[in-house]
Amino acid sequence: MGDETRSVLGELSKIANESDFQKKITGLIVPWIPNFIYMDDHKPFRGSAFLDEISARNEDQQLTDEDKTFLILFEMAGLDFNKESQRTHDEDKEQRMLDMNDASLTLTNLLAEHWSQRKYQVKLTADGNHVIAFVSDEFQPVLVPLDERSKGFQWFFSFDTTFLHETQGTFKDAVILLDEPGLHLHAAAQRDLLVRLKEYAQGNQLIYTTHLPFMIDMERLDNIRVCQEGKDKGSTVSGDFYSADEHARFPLQAALGLSISQSLFVGQYNLVVEGVTDFWMLSAMATILRSANRKSLDEQVVITPSGGATKAAYVATMLQGQELDVVILLDSDLAGKSAAEGLIKKWIMKDRRVLLIGKTAGLSEGTALEDIFPAEFYLEFVNMEYERELKGNPLTVDEVNADCQPQLVRRIDAALRKRGMDQNSEGWLFNKGRVAKRLLLELPKRKFEDMPDEMIDRFENLFEAINKAMFGSNDRRISGKVK
Repeated sequence: MGDETRSVLGELSKIANESDFQKKITGLIVPWIPNFIYMDDHKPFRGSAFLDEISARNEDQQLTDEDKTFLILFEMAGLDFNKESQRTHDEDKEQRMLDMNDASLTLTNLLAEHWSQRKYQVKLTADGNHVIAFVSDEFQPVLVPLDERSKGFQWFFSFDTTFLHETQGTFKDAVILLDEPGLHLHAAAQRDLLVRLKEYAQGNQLIYTTHLPFMIDMERLDNIRVCQEGKDKGSTVSGDFYSADEHARFPLQAALGLSISQSLFVGQYNLVVEGVTDFWMLSAMATILRSANRKSLDEQVVITPSGGATKAAYVATMLQGQELDVVILLDSDLAGKSAAEGLIKKWIMKDRRVLLIGKTAGLSEGTALEDIFPAEFYLEFVNMEYERELKGNPLTVDEVNADCQPQLVRRIDAALRKRGMDQNSEGWLFNKGRVAKRLLLELPKRKFEDMPDEMIDRFENLFEAINKAMFGSNDRRISGKVK
């Protein structure tokens, strides 16, 4: 309990029996209630305005939403509206032109990088009371009035300007509620808006609703909630993707499908794994074992990396919904167990098709795919890849095993921390992807008979279990080949 909470509770206990109890309670609680800002549409500044008309509406307190966006634009550009209104008949047109040029450059530097489709420039011009915004870009260098650009660009330009300004002002420390932002934007622009929403949320709580697949952040599936209407319970909001009806799940399924189609292969028989390093290592070892005529992964099985246990569960659900054969292989850590439990308990996948690496490969609890490799063998590739960082002083098995964590990659990370190495942006020192790439390069050069028997046995057991889960034991020989 924080000091501020204790203070408020103490004050409440003091006034509990006083006659103006309700008034004092309100005075204590209201400051704790955040401001809520709801927006179901945004009226963009379309590129042309008359200063005298805006001044008149301002005096009558009848500013339109477009007027307010224009005033924000003026302020962001470093212009004083009242001063500019008084300069409409100024004879020094050259100075006014220079001021507008400075304002144009300011806006361009603030906003242009936020629109990835085309690098654009803003040009403000003023003739008496009339102010016009022009835009040019790398494909269309001729100045075009803002109101002649696409509605999507007008909307994004104005929306970005407003939020960039207001998240440091009126919206600061508020809960911002947006209903279906980005409806006017095409897919690539929706991705730009998604990036901007992350920026707007840095100092605010931002919640938005969407039916648009490209407005779903595939990097933060844990932030997604499914909203649906029920006959008995009314509207519900839940983080349980599995229990949502097909209409509520559709945008997320579409987003997952788009994500997969951009980077993955999908076949009739799919093995869904957590990450691309799992994909690399399983593919390499399957090829090595198959070449040695040992038990291997069936050649019809397509390995599909997803990006974490939660996303793997969603991908497996989506593929199974397309009437494809799916087996999911998860780490034996908390995230993997949680995803496995959700799939099985919700009757989405049969338990025989949900495999945990620890149990399947004969490893201990909490382990990952890298733990199939004996520590000494895996460290050879770590020391190769990290030769420069280790400065000729390779990691040893005793040094790595000094830590008690079950996963080898975490023990290696802990050993590197003790060496005083600098951590990366995600808080990790050890990059298992680098080592996986090194394995892909070096393993094919090794003689099969020189590889550890323990490692070969574990991979054979793993591939045998995957094949059995995928095809059953009656119609196929578990050797990596079809009968």
